[in-house]
Amino acid sequence: MSKLRIPIAILFVFVLAGAWYVLRPLNPWDISKRYPVYLVVDRSEFMLYYLEKGQIKQEFPVVVGKARTRTPLGKWKVGKKTTFDKLGIYGFQKLQLDRLEGTKYVPTIYAIHGTNHEEFLEKMPRMFSNGCVRLYNKDIAWMWARVPKGTPVEVVL
Repeated sequence: MSKLRIPIAILFVFVLAGAWYVLRPLNPWDISKRYPVYLVVDRSEFMLYYLEKGQIKQEFPVVVGKARTRTPLGKWKVGKKTTFDKLGIYGFQKLQLDRLEGTKYVPTIYAIHGTNHEEFLEKMPRMFSNGCVRLYNKDIAWMWARVPKGTPVEVVL
């Protein structure tokens, strides 16, 4: 009898997890539909969410800043978009993050970019960067084509 309880308990957990995924809010951050594209980086989930008009359209696993160099919380905008000819610390593409200071956005040292260490995306917790948000190179390539300069970015817990 006890041998049967364990598989049933495991099945129950998977059913609950699946139900949460299907029933989760399509926009738990209440992002306005007025934004054609909006990015949310959730540090606690190690995920980047790509939203179109307030709806989650794509999710990407990410690496965020380690304990001493945490990825800063707050609201940002995509600034400069940079490509690289060869694989380096930023992968092949980088979306610079600009932060609001006073009444204007200014460039920062933070970015959303690819990586030359994709194996870090297989580990948990994924806290290995110096504050930037790292993605698989295929994922930043996907975003590169869809995220224009000026896109709002929010980093949350």
